[in-house]
Amino acid sequence: MMLTVIVMSLASGVLLAAVEPAYKTEEWPKARRLVWADPGSGGNFADAKNWKTESGRPAKSAPDRDTDIVLPASKKVYDVKGSRTNQVRHVSVESGARFGGGHRNEVEIWGNLEVQPGGRVLY
Repeated sequence: MMLTVIVMSLASGVLLAAVEPAYKTEEWPKARRLVWADPGSGGNFADAKNWKTESGRPAKSAPDRDTDIVLPASKKVYDVKGSRTNQVRHVSVESGARFGGGHRNEVEIWGNLEVQPGGRVLY
């Protein structure tokens, strides 16, 4: 569990408080969640064939602004890249996965971005 420590100075001393990160305490509406279908093999973010639902079924459409995505861990490094302005809500990038676009504005993340050790965001 990751906690953020906030130090507040009071007239009589210092107060330490542990606070959960925002992404763990925020309330968001339920959304579609897609998982990269072939961890270890890279591909285009906007191609629905590269995604599956949490239940393992092929995705019917690519992620959009109202979709949460997971790039699962892999021992083999793989790149998931946007090719134009692609939007997504929440993103989880696990070890071995690299996520981004060829240019800064090709992937827009409208929610939270979680990058686990060994994962990387490319811009």
